[in-house]
Amino acid sequence: RAGAATGGGVPLPSLTSARALLDALAPPLSRDEELYALSLVDLLKSTLGEEAAALAAGDLSQDPVAAARAAKPILAAALEAQGPAAADSAVARLARAALQLLETVDALPFGGGGRAGADRGADPLREVLAGVSDTERAVLQEELDRLAGRLRERLEERLAAVQ
Repeated sequence: RAGAATGGGVPLPSLTSARALLDALAPPLSRDEELYALSLVDLLKSTLGEEAAALAAGDLSQDPVAAARAAKPILAAALEAQGPAAADSAVARLARAALQLLETVDALPFGGGGRAGADRGADPLREVLAGVSDTERAVLQEELDRLAGRLRERLEERLAAVQ
């Protein structure tokens, strides 16, 4: 629940339960949203493998090292897919920063120095992206931009409910 606003429109902090906060930040999915999410996980499993699907499904949320290893090849392939024209886009900068962070974590003792399996999940995505025409790449980029915009809008809506 949002705090009461003062006369100047500045919200005042208020106490709420953890459940109410969680529901505001991540409301339960509708049946259609659940089915869509499951179909996306199935698509990822068939195209990028088990690790990418487990990452997308949230199954790796309790194992951050495995999640980092699964994310690295996906981020690397996404950067590769953007090409030089989008090398300075916000998405590319974010992906590069995330990759640097994941490389740092992987080098830590608990990271296991995961070099042996670091690129394991990237090959299927790289193979698919290598066969994509410039027109298909532009459509893919447009869809990714649209999706990022919608995710940003939903996040802003959820954060506004908490303020």
